[in-house]
Amino acid sequence: LEERVDLIKKVIVEYDLRDVKVDFHQGLMVDYLKQKGYRVVIRGLRVVSDFEYEVLQAHANSKLYPEMETVFLFTCPEYSFLSSTLVKELASFNVDVSSFVPNPVSQALREKFSERQGT
Repeated sequence: LEERVDLIKKVIVEYDLRDVKVDFHQGLMVDYLKQKGYRVVIRGLRVVSDFEYEVLQAHANSKLYPEMETVFLFTCPEYSFLSSTLVKELASFNVDVSSFVPNPVSQALREKFSERQGT
């Protein structure tokens, strides 16, 4: 978790996203939203199969927190095939993944897998 938060912060700096803040929580998202006073959640969808799960989740969340709104954003078709599992697998075979992920993530994966391989 700490590694992911650190990478997201690096990406925010690289892309100069000054209004973006990084936070994390444990437990139900609706409890976190209520605590912070947030009422909108943005969820990214890659493929149709993501939609089914996310809609079920959104409906359950709206029962627990009726004031909450879920907004779905679909990925560009050119990235719809990507998953973190695929990117990590490619990186583990020394494939350059810089066209798939932001530079800080690509660099971290390169470092992680070069350490494992002792190079």
